[in-house]
Formats: sequence, C-alpha cells, structure tokens
Amino acid sequence: MLIAFVSFKCTKEEAKPKPVIVSADFYNRMLFIDQQSYQIKTSEPATFKKLGTNTSFNISETGLITQTTINVVHEIEATWADGTKTKFFVMAASGTADKNHYLRGWKYIEKLYATDTTRAIVIRHAEAIVGTDGETLPASTNWWTSCDSKLARQLSENGRKQSEYYGTVFKGVKMPIKKIFASEFCRAKQTAELMNLGLPITIDKRINGHFYNVSGVTSDVGMVKILEEQVATKQLLMLAAHYDISAGISKMGTLDMADSFFMKIGADKKTAFQGIVSYPMWRAYYDIESSKK
Repeated sequence: MLIAFVSFKCTKEEAKPKPVIVSADFYNRMLFIDQQSYQIKTSEPATFKKLGTNTSFNISETGLITQTTINVVHEIEATWADGTKTKFFVMAASGTADKNHYLRGWKYIEKLYATDTTRAIVIRHAEAIVGTDGETLPASTNWWTSCDSKLARQLSENGRKQSEYYGTVFKGVKMPIKKIFASEFCRAKQTAELMNLGLPITIDKRINGHFYNVSGVTSDVGMVKILEEQVATKQLLMLAAHYDISAGISKMGTLDMADSFFMKIGADKKTAFQGIVSYPMWRAYYDIESSKK
C-alpha cells in the first residue's frame, strides 16, 4: 500500500508595525523642540491637531508646528491612516541648552525610583505673587518666616493649587520621596506642606533665598551640604526652595516658580545636575502614567 504524505505549510501574516513618531528628541510621548517652526516626522502619514485652545501655538494637519511660546507644554493628537489615534505632548524650549536640560530631566524621571544613590527633586516654590518681602525690616521681626503677606511674599491661590497638584502627581506615580527639606520662608514651607505627602518637613535655613540668608552659605551650596549629609541613605529627597538655588549650575538659567530640577550625589560626594522638569511637564507625566493603568 502506497501512502502519500502531503505537507502543508501554514503562513501567518506578519503583524504590521504600529505607526510612530520618529522625530529626534521624542521620548515617552513628549517631543522637545527649540524652533518656532518645526515639522514632526512620522513612520507613516498622519493628520495632526492640537488639543486645547492656546492661540500662541499652532500645528497644521501635516504636523508643521508654528508660533510656539517658550517653555510651555502643548497636547497634540495624531490620527493615523487606519483611524487609530496617538496623543502626545510638545515641550517648546527657548533654545538648544534649555531643550537639552528638559529632555535630560524627562528621561531621568524613571531613575528617581532607583535606590543605588541619593537623589533630589529640587523645586522652586509654587507661584507666590501676594505681598512683598520685608527686606528692610529688622531681623527681630522674623519677617521671612511669616505667612503674613504684609511681611513677606506668599503663595497665590494658583500657587496653593500647584502645590496640592504636585502632591497628587507624586502620590499618583508613587514617587518614592523619603525626606523633605524646605527653606524658612513660608512660601517654600507651604509648597511642601500642601503636597500632603505624609512626611515630616525639615526646615533648613541653608536653602533660604538671598532675600534673607544668614546661614553663611548661599542656597546652592546649602543644597549640596544637605545632599552630602544624606549620601549614605541612598534615598530620594525633595527640597522646596527659591530660584537662586540653581545659581551654581552652568547654563541652567532661572527656574520659573513651581518648576523643578534633579540632582544626584555619589559615594564620592560628587554632585551632578540631572536636568529640569517644569511644572507643566509634571502634569503631562501624570497624564501619561495614568493612561497606562
């Protein structure tokens, strides 16, 4: 008996790669640009539109960005040929140095969860435009510690909301902050308090703003001192301070109120700047991480 065996080869159609944004400096759904006219690049054709009503930012259907405002985050939606949509963000920086600082900080967020070394999130206090600092008042008044807007500049209502939202973000993404430090100024202390992270706040005059700082060191040096004292902990710290705490960082510029930057310190006690994440970027990060759940 002759038995014939016939083999059949089953072929399975290979899955088509998903269309993606291929522009340089695009990472974790954030595109960083430093030009007022920028063409988004994609693996396949897409139609773009902005989400929101900011009139200072425009994007054509083909992905040409124009009239961007600096250091602002915008949300964009791309619709692909198959009808699927991708939402992402654009961070428009004021120049190449700023763009690189923001991109570096954005990439560094994921390293804040590691326990191999001591790191710090350093935040300039939230918006504080109520009152003025009583720099001409005698030290005996302790004006800089006062929460009275007649004696010192205080958080605005928006600043209080920013602080509270920081708490929502940090708790929502399970940011492993272990210790909190704040300057003696009420606006810095309240920025930390309103986050409601369930941790004690250590008040440290070494990170006071120059408006009143008699600690013997400038706030940027005071920040380094704190990091040096915490080097053995290998924990994530948070510092709430003032704009001049970044003075020793080359080409960084001045932080806007409520913006942040990252520092790390190694076992050799050498500190290193690790980039900037603005308050709007933190909002975007929270949105991105929340969408993954």
